[in-house]
Amino acid sequence: MLENSHKPYLAQYIGSQLKTLRRIQEGAPYLLCTYYFPPELLQLFDIEALYIERIVGLTVSTGLYTESSDALPETICSYQSAFASLVERKILPKPRCLLAMEFPCPDAVRLMEYLQETYQIPLVRITRENMRQDLQRAVDFLHSHYERSRSESEVSRLFNRANEYKRKIDEMRMRYPGIADSTDMLALFTVENDFGGQTAVDVLEGYYACLRQRAATWRPSGKHRIIWMGLIPLYDNHILEWLENRLPIRFVWEEMWMFDHPNCPSPELSPGRYVASVFYAHLEDRLKGSLFYRPDSRRRRLLDIAEKLHVRMGIDLLQENCSFLPPAVAALRSGFEKKRIAFRTAACDVVRRREGQREKLAGLLEDGLRQSMATGFRMRRD
Repeated sequence: MLENSHKPYLAQYIGSQLKTLRRIQEGAPYLLCTYYFPPELLQLFDIEALYIERIVGLTVSTGLYTESSDALPETICSYQSAFASLVERKILPKPRCLLAMEFPCPDAVRLMEYLQETYQIPLVRITRENMRQDLQRAVDFLHSHYERSRSESEVSRLFNRANEYKRKIDEMRMRYPGIADSTDMLALFTVENDFGGQTAVDVLEGYYACLRQRAATWRPSGKHRIIWMGLIPLYDNHILEWLENRLPIRFVWEEMWMFDHPNCPSPELSPGRYVASVFYAHLEDRLKGSLFYRPDSRRRRLLDIAEKLHVRMGIDLLQENCSFLPPAVAALRSGFEKKRIAFRTAACDVVRRREGQREKLAGLLEDGLRQSMATGFRMRRD
């Protein structure tokens, strides 16, 4: 994949992760974070950091991960069990510190508690109830252990530049449905964990440039538009391409790409007066406006995009043993069907290999297309 010259943005993105891994393997200490831990805080310091979902995705897709941890219950999400196994088998050294958001995934917090107890690693939590104070305490903790490398104003500028390219990409995808490959978007979505640093700016700028080139020759595909919710099996990165080649469909949006952030208050508007309190107040507001902070937020935003893109169907792939997404399925299904958009859901373990996933999902999509045609659900094609 790194040698794929027609996707330099993807090679650059994966390359940055491999460099981080290399430095850690060479002895650099690192912090372990749950997915929603704000990267802006990490970008203030000269430190290495890994996010659970991102590092597990990389190790599974490259074949480095082969088994789960025996120390955690079988009912825990396999993402968390996979990371514990990487440490237990010494594929990764143990982290220096644990940084946990207490939403949206309770199993990620359970992993952090296990690592804290087993290896006596400090754990810093960000709670819903005291979010701003906890954010400041997290920075104070990091400041006591690591060197500052950037100011809040510099991190804000880089965050806003990445955000600008993210919005341009989204605008282009709305204007030209299907111009982006969903396989790429599901490979790139964890670039959110780099916001506030140069990597996110470079990767998103590169991808935007690629889409601008494609726009010159874009034509409607004539296929049914589908919105994809959830993840894909990490051991089968090309499953969406396989489905598109088998069926008359085009995936036009992905739930995991729906990280829509407000800009940080611009330091340029108040030169010399940009204070840390502005930075942390914005950070709290951003986290409270995130996709999974409130259940209704996710449903509303998915339905809004589905309507704007005139999709024919939504398919929701749930991670087995997930503790927070399955309860939302009923409301999501109801919302889609009220909009006369077909809805299908499936569950699989996206970490542990299962045979037959492609055929199972193809059957669901074929069934959904038949239903939508039989019942008069949306008939829109590109």
